[in-house]
Amino acid sequence: MTRIFTSDQDATGDLPAFETLASYRSAIGALTGLRAWYSPWSPDDRIDVSTKISQLDDLSGNGFHLVQATDANRPLIGENAFGAINGTDRDGMDTSGASALYLETVGNVFDGTGDWTYAVLCKPESTAGCVISSTGTQIINQNSATNLRMNGTQLSVTSPTSIQNKICKILATHSFPGAGNVSLWMEVNGVTGTATPAGSGSVPGTNHLRVGIHTTPSTGLFDAIYGDIIIIKGIADADDLQLIRDYFSFLYDLRS
Repeated sequence: MTRIFTSDQDATGDLPAFETLASYRSAIGALTGLRAWYSPWSPDDRIDVSTKISQLDDLSGNGFHLVQATDANRPLIGENAFGAINGTDRDGMDTSGASALYLETVGNVFDGTGDWTYAVLCKPESTAGCVISSTGTQIINQNSATNLRMNGTQLSVTSPTSIQNKICKILATHSFPGAGNVSLWMEVNGVTGTATPAGSGSVPGTNHLRVGIHTTPSTGLFDAIYGDIIIIKGIADADDLQLIRDYFSFLYDLRS
């Protein structure tokens, strides 16, 4: 097995854990500032109604479950969307193929203050639409078949190839206030995209989190299958960002 940290000790000075699903989930759960975390791949962490998902549990322990009471608006279960490891299928939350498929928190994940870090693992299936949003404030959106944007036009990252139907690891940080306060990183099937210079943007307001669609049900649909979504209050440091990248790679066998 591979150690989570390649050095003899991790950032805290403790001996490193070995690379197992349990050790990664423990490490992600202990991230400083972890605000919300969703893993649609596991049936244990979601509520299914027939072939649809009505709830994704918040694994952060903060109670920000993503829910959808209306059957017509429930995303589909993307069965084995990310392959199988050790005989266990890795499913996903599928918002493709129809309009207005999304889940939303009841409480306000965003509190209108401070800095934020976002991490998303997904397979885009369209050319434009929203990845994640707070109601009223766009966070990450797909601008074209090869381009993602953070906070509207503030910052973009472009893949050398189409991101459609490709497994994408997306990490973004947003430090507020000040210019040059947004950064965005994307890896597509092991190839890192090219980002424009850091941009600026307004901090999310006090809002719910919505996944799969933008502000109004009729616009901004992001056709995608989601694997993991991690939201951190604050700017994750280099070790934590690398941990998330490694976790995505381990879980979906995408080592690069």
